[in-house]
Amino acid sequence: MPSKKITIIRLTTRLFPDPNAGGPAKYAFDLSNFVNNHHFEMVNISSNPNQEKTKYQKISSNFEIHRLPVKGLDMNSNSKWNQIWFSLRFTAYAIISILRIHRKKRIALIHADSPAITGVVCLFFNLLCRIPFVYTYHGVDFKFRFEIFLYKLTNTKTSKIIIVSRRIQEYFQYLGWNFGSKLEYIPLGIKIPEKPYHYTTLNDKDVKAKIISHLNLSPYIKSDDKIILYVGRMIFEQKVQGMIDFLAAFEKFLFSFPEPERSYYKLLIIGDGIYRSKLEIAYQNCTQKSNVFLLGYRSNLEDFYAIADLTVLVSYVEGFPNVILESLASSVPCLCSSVGEMKEMTGPAGFIVEPGNRDQMISCLQDFFNPKRDRKILAQQAFNWVKSHFDWKSIAKKYQQLYLECIYDE
Repeated sequence: MPSKKITIIRLTTRLFPDPNAGGPAKYAFDLSNFVNNHHFEMVNISSNPNQEKTKYQKISSNFEIHRLPVKGLDMNSNSKWNQIWFSLRFTAYAIISILRIHRKKRIALIHADSPAITGVVCLFFNLLCRIPFVYTYHGVDFKFRFEIFLYKLTNTKTSKIIIVSRRIQEYFQYLGWNFGSKLEYIPLGIKIPEKPYHYTTLNDKDVKAKIISHLNLSPYIKSDDKIILYVGRMIFEQKVQGMIDFLAAFEKFLFSFPEPERSYYKLLIIGDGIYRSKLEIAYQNCTQKSNVFLLGYRSNLEDFYAIADLTVLVSYVEGFPNVILESLASSVPCLCSSVGEMKEMTGPAGFIVEPGNRDQMISCLQDFFNPKRDRKILAQQAFNWVKSHFDWKSIAKKYQQLYLECIYDE
């Protein structure tokens, strides 16, 4: 550990809690929350979600947040000009903010996340002040060609390139990007609860009924129902197509039961985005609408995990989805597609299908809900797996070591 406290900037265009942000925003917050201690001071810099008035927030004695006077970019927007305007303003304000902090605290390292514009800020301070930086890629879903150009510039100067999924490396190879020893795979982490709420609802139907009532779902869902949860952001067609595939598979799965028994199976779909209308069209064509609920955006996911029997994510494109970690930490097994890191994430608590293979989805549902299967054992396996592999406390130590290596190598 360093002999004196070092200051690290965490630069991201969005910051948890932001209803428009996804896993990377939560990652930025959680990483700083677990890494900071009397050796590491973490300063997170981000855009301002929903034009909040608070520009500065002290989370702990060694962790603070600075929000720039720039509203976060609408993730549903595909406008190149909106992105360029946001990028210019974010870059300017980020540089000003970091300069002020550097004069007071002497920054030792900057850790930035994709999208590409954060790398431009890192390059500025690397060239001007010789501040080393590391860069995290959360995916390879580049919307515009100029992003790839900016990433190439960033890659030339970064001390380390962190990927949260090993599948990202495969895409790097496709692009002809070879980083050698610069490349580091470090998975996302999650705070492990002492005892997941789902344990209680597995054994106590009254508690489950209270949560269902709290969610205003009691007119439609009962405590004896078997609940399937699908959580996803509808900002890419490939993600929504996965929802449509599963909706069709779920409908066929229901037809394998007699009419009265079908009513016990409920599918809750949580999420929103520009491609939601495509899912709504598929929903209108579904013959089992009384079993399916499109709930839009919800912030209280822990309550939904508490009542769920199974979480589903069968998208065509994923990296290291936080939804899967949250589900496993809530002791809820997962049905996932074989993309990104999801097979490795779920371990013994995962049911894996090929993207778009609806027959495999039906087979997995039949396997999971087989009366002979002890789902309580599977729930325990889910929790044990995520605790032993993705506990933020362990992952934070990897980041502390990586930060020190980059600082002292420089």
